[in-house]
Amino acid sequence: MDNAMDRLSPYADGYERFFTAEIEPSLAEMEKKRREVARKIKRSLVLALVAFVLFLACLVPPWFGAAFSAGMEPYRGGGMMAGLFVSAVFLFRAGYLTIGVQGDFKEVVVGRTCTFLGLDYARSSSDFPVDRFRETGLCSGFDDSTIEDAISGEHKGVALQLCQASLERRGGSSDSGSSTSTAFKGVLLIYRFPKRFHGATVVLPDATWAGNLVVGLRQEGQRVTLEDVGFEDRFEVYSSDQVEARYLLTPRFMERVVALGRMFDEDGGGLSMAFDGSDLLIAYRTPLKLFVGAGVFTDFTDRAHIGPILKELAMLLEIVDVLKLDDRSGSA
Repeated sequence: MDNAMDRLSPYADGYERFFTAEIEPSLAEMEKKRREVARKIKRSLVLALVAFVLFLACLVPPWFGAAFSAGMEPYRGGGMMAGLFVSAVFLFRAGYLTIGVQGDFKEVVVGRTCTFLGLDYARSSSDFPVDRFRETGLCSGFDDSTIEDAISGEHKGVALQLCQASLERRGGSSDSGSSTSTAFKGVLLIYRFPKRFHGATVVLPDATWAGNLVVGLRQEGQRVTLEDVGFEDRFEVYSSDQVEARYLLTPRFMERVVALGRMFDEDGGGLSMAFDGSDLLIAYRTPLKLFVGAGVFTDFTDRAHIGPILKELAMLLEIVDVLKLDDRSGSA
């Protein structure tokens, strides 16, 4: 019998049964732990608030009257430090507990759903080739990277990788230490193409004429003019091999890229891609995280959390279908 979760994606057939057998029992056990952790977090937040009130009371002594404040004056500095320290400790404890229980949820739901889809999952990774996105110009220069949700596998003979990345750029030193800024935050994907490319072709979001001028100065290749007006309105293309770029970006392939952008958001404005070596690199810039699921104050057994995760993971496979990356004929 057809089920609601089995209709979420063309790759979800049988997921309802898999979920019931392989995921739901673990979530029932984890729900008990979540409730206990939620109570600890609430207590930590209350204690943090009490400690912060102590800090404010020492910072603004008249709260307790002039006579009391005068008597407490010798202890004022120590009270402020103690209030801030204790408040920070309990806030840190609350954050640590939250990360732990949500990480356990993700390990079970995302990890086992990946298994269902024939993929491998790791909560973090030190060997995802993030530097390739800098080398191809998809992500502006960065110094540090944080990688989450590293997923890899194969679909229809196409090897693929995904991660969620936060790339930071270090600024100059100042009196308060080195400053940092976000160079990129979003999703990075790599698909092994059925053929090797001779040149380097990059597809970037259109950034208006002024922005495109600045971006173009940083590109090694030349701008490629294409006939698809809809594509040209959304993207700018640069390539070291104009002939190959037009061979790759056929009208059909450009239609698929626009469709892919809409899979991520309404205008696809955060999407960029590069043909590099034998791989298609895709970067999608977004402040939102994928595979979030349940929060620490929500019921882990509520199936409403599962559908979005399944759809987001299945999208990794659907990109192969949308872009026809399994086409071994060499025709895009």
